[in-house]
Amino acid sequence: MDSTVVLIGAAVGLIVIAAYFFTRIVRRRSDLARKDHAPAASSVEPLAARRFPQAPPRGRGAGQAGRSARCEAERQKMRPLTNYNEEVIDRLVTFERNRMPHASEEALHSAAHERLVRDNR
Repeated sequence: MDSTVVLIGAAVGLIVIAAYFFTRIVRRRSDLARKDHAPAASSVEPLAARRFPQAPPRGRGAGQAGRSARCEAERQKMRPLTNYNEEVIDRLVTFERNRMPHASEEALHSAAHERLVRDNR
């Protein structure tokens, strides 16, 4: 009885070890395959540039003076959440603009604020 339990335990242990090494080999091969087919570094743009393209300001005056009071109020709410980093706020608004290209500036600022609050929960 005891020798049977020991043999079963040893067999299970060997199966677990074999599965572990098999998955390591498969991962290593897939990683090497990805490296071989990766595009040249010069042709790849940074991830931040792809996710948050810098769009020119829109609307009246195309600057801070041209923003409506509601946009400024939304930006004021976002400032403490972004450590007063205006570039982050601009990227958030640009992200929302890419999602909703026909929305008004007020709707974009409101959506950016809602997303920021939701993501920080």
